[in-house]
Amino acid sequence: MNKQTKSTSDHNGRLDKAIKLKKDEETKLAFENIKLTDFIKLYDDAEREKNDLEQNFSNAEKRNELDNKIKDKNRKYTDVANEYNNFLDSINNRFFDGNFSWISLGFDAVVDDFQSKIQKFRDIHYEKKALLNINNDPNKHFHFLPVNSPDSVSLKSMIDHEHCYVCNRPAQQGTDEYDFIVRLKNRPVETKNETEYVKNNLDSFFSDLQINAQPFYNKISNIDDSILQTREKETTLNDRLNKLKKELKSLKDQRKDILISGSNGEDSLTIINRYKGAIRRIADSSNQIERLKDNIKRLKNNIQNTEKEIQSLRPSNIPEGYLMNYEICNDLVSATEKAKDRVFDNMVSLLEKYANEHFQSLIKYNDLAGGILKFEKSPSGSILFNYIDSKGNIVHGSSEGFQRMKKFSVVMAVISANTAKYNYPLLADAPISAFGEGFTEGFFEATGNVFPQSIVLVKDLYKGNDTTKINDLGKKLLKDPMVKTMYVNQVTEGVEQVDLITTKIKLK
Repeated sequence: MNKQTKSTSDHNGRLDKAIKLKKDEETKLAFENIKLTDFIKLYDDAEREKNDLEQNFSNAEKRNELDNKIKDKNRKYTDVANEYNNFLDSINNRFFDGNFSWISLGFDAVVDDFQSKIQKFRDIHYEKKALLNINNDPNKHFHFLPVNSPDSVSLKSMIDHEHCYVCNRPAQQGTDEYDFIVRLKNRPVETKNETEYVKNNLDSFFSDLQINAQPFYNKISNIDDSILQTREKETTLNDRLNKLKKELKSLKDQRKDILISGSNGEDSLTIINRYKGAIRRIADSSNQIERLKDNIKRLKNNIQNTEKEIQSLRPSNIPEGYLMNYEICNDLVSATEKAKDRVFDNMVSLLEKYANEHFQSLIKYNDLAGGILKFEKSPSGSILFNYIDSKGNIVHGSSEGFQRMKKFSVVMAVISANTAKYNYPLLADAPISAFGEGFTEGFFEATGNVFPQSIVLVKDLYKGNDTTKINDLGKKLLKDPMVKTMYVNQVTEGVEQVDLITTKIKLK
């Protein structure tokens, strides 16, 4: 009895443990499903933002590139403009700057004339000064004895003895010889106050004038070359400034032509960051979704195995038919999910096939290789299509024409893959400014194979000064057998808006 009781107790323990394990796994499964739902929503939001920004991403990249070029060009323009303005401001200084001395231009003869006159002026002054000094004190200017010779003691002795020891002759008091010795003894050592010999002495003025004019005089021979070099530098700076101004205007015009619609005034860098951020969130969410799906699959397997264990541990009082139906239902659920995945995969492959056929037709006349479109099933269950190059690298940004053609090829793929073969009309415009002539030509050729009736408006084909009112591409399309009818809509020029009249010219 004890052995049976112990066996029953162990059996019930394993059953309780299996039931508890199933509940724990179901709790984990519910939690993982909640996280999966959150990440799928995050993935869908990021994918939606990416798709919304994709049309503007390539233009935003171009704008950002142009913004950087404009910023750099503005800096260079400002530097050259400042250099040019400072150079112009410094030109006036060159008239009075001794390094240039432009004010001396044409004064070659004046300098020579000044030299001649200043020399005559000084000769006359020296003559007047010498005559005045001789008249005032002739002995001071006509003795041959050096200063302090004879000395004062010897002169005093000669006066006392009335005898000249220099020439050894008597010099009696009252004679000229005696008076000369007295004057010689009493002569001043230094003359501090000179007697004015002219009314207005301009010698210092003319001397200063000559000294101050010396730098200008030395530069006279180089002034012509200096002016020529200055003019050449001014022309060079002005040409650089005008060139930078034109380049800056060209960059701004290019930026103006790149339109970014639906961005609510956001700048190009913000759009680029948002687009790349959306791609990062898509990648992160995709990794989390794959991880959660693996966890959910593992938990479901654990629950299923635990249920089998529970069934084996419970008393066998469940009808066999019920168990069989339960297993059949599980098999049907699994088969349905696999069939859904298989049908979905086949549909994606078919859309990819048709989309690439139409895409290659659309870009047939383009100069560059267009790559291919790759369709993939997203973790959230939607379809992703990427634009990849020949090496399999995803190209996140391309021209606006490529972006439009890529989406248009998907639309045509949906129509082509439909077995019902509905006839869809097309009403569209084909702006050459966005497409380019190659895209436009491919557009007209490819649409005729999918849409039995199309109305396409192309303003870029108009050429007013041509007899047919269309340009070369328009004339080429006029000869295209796929283009059945062609009209030119022309409005009257030079009239008020209320008086505008549209004239239709049928070309085909």
